[in-house]
Amino acid sequence: MNGRIDRWQVIGDCLMLLAFIVIGEQDHGFLDDPDILWVIVRAFLVFGVPWILAAFWCGAFVPVQRGNLLRWLLAAVQASLVALPLGIWLRALWLGRAVVPTVFITATLGFGILFLIGWRLLYGLWRARASGRTATGAP
Repeated sequence: MNGRIDRWQVIGDCLMLLAFIVIGEQDHGFLDDPDILWVIVRAFLVFGVPWILAAFWCGAFVPVQRGNLLRWLLAAVQASLVALPLGIWLRALWLGRAVVPTVFITATLGFGILFLIGWRLLYGLWRARASGRTATGAP
């Protein structure tokens, strides 16, 4: 990794995590909670902080180009497989629950990866295509 970070990836990841959290809270009927802002912030902390640290550690924030698209996507998948289970564990600790239901684990991993990797795939393809045009001098 060359030390450069694509800030749009960080912003996009945070927005996707927030969308994932809000949709999850809505599905569970928690959006009527008077402390909904705290509920969302808490969920963002337990999932967002591990994601940002894991994505940085795995190299998922490097600028994507045509030559590193697959490696970049694999780094994001690797970060997901580290951060999402860690987020599930942190959430259980924060809420004081000893056991995390299997259905929650499955939904979190499935939809979390869908949100994060789905948007990153679209962004990565767009950036890789743009870097190819720039490298060849095409408009």
